[in-house]
Amino acid sequence: MRYLVIAALVALAVGVSTALGGGAGGSHAKGSLGIRHGVIFGCVETHGNNQTLGDLKLGNCHKGFRPIAWNIRGPRGVRGTRGVRGVRGVVGATGPQGPQGPKGDNGANGANGAPGPPGLSVPNVVVTHITSGRDFGHCGGQMGTQWANLSYTRTLQFIPQNDGSIQVVRSYDGTFTTVAGAPTPNPPTCPGPPQTGGVTGTFTGYDVVVVTGGVFHPEATCPDPCITSTMVATFFPAEGGPAAASTINNGWEYQYRTAANGTWINRSPGPPPARGGDMGNING
Repeated sequence: MRYLVIAALVALAVGVSTALGGGAGGSHAKGSLGIRHGVIFGCVETHGNNQTLGDLKLGNCHKGFRPIAWNIRGPRGVRGTRGVRGVRGVVGATGPQGPQGPKGDNGANGANGAPGPPGLSVPNVVVTHITSGRDFGHCGGQMGTQWANLSYTRTLQFIPQNDGSIQVVRSYDGTFTTVAGAPTPNPPTCPGPPQTGGVTGTFTGYDVVVVTGGVFHPEATCPDPCITSTMVATFFPAEGGPAAASTINNGWEYQYRTAANGTWINRSPGPPPARGGDMGNING
């Protein structure tokens, strides 16, 4: 039985040695025998007496003994196939909102200034249509004869002032027609040459009436022709207090323009706030 086991071991050793590339002949150095990195290095006795011939030796391998080596870890198995990737889980619910952070710095923005005083409002605007009017010009005023008939719309705008007065800005927009035989409105000297009449043109302009005293009634309606005295009495009655007084400030201007018979700009004379005096004339 002992010889059968030895023979089996020798056969196994020879097979393992061949599988691992062990060659016949030669020998392992003494320091190379043993176990290194999971491999057993040894030899098989190939000559000697019958009792030791074929023995497996892990030491004392003489010249002519067959070296062998085998891996005690065994051959590495085949790598298995990769498993199927699992299904992605459901996204969890959103967590509660965190607390609000502190307010950031305003940076370069400065602090808000104190509010200013309230501005003065415009109480009312009244539009009155004038069906007819007369303009005397410079020479006509001396002779009592108007140089043109006017038809225009006058707009009254009331503007309160810090001193308690109210400025009434009156603007004009309409037309005019010259009167035959009347002198021109702004000749170099009066009476000036007479007009042929029938010349038409546009009439625009403005003036400012400063009113003090009285009690202001913005809801009043001024009847035609709404001259200055009627306007003051209508919109600023005394009502038991001081009567209203009015003056036209020195900043008025009226413009008369024709297609082919000249332009007359009638404006307050003198330096500012006056407008610098008249310019041009109407001929025809």
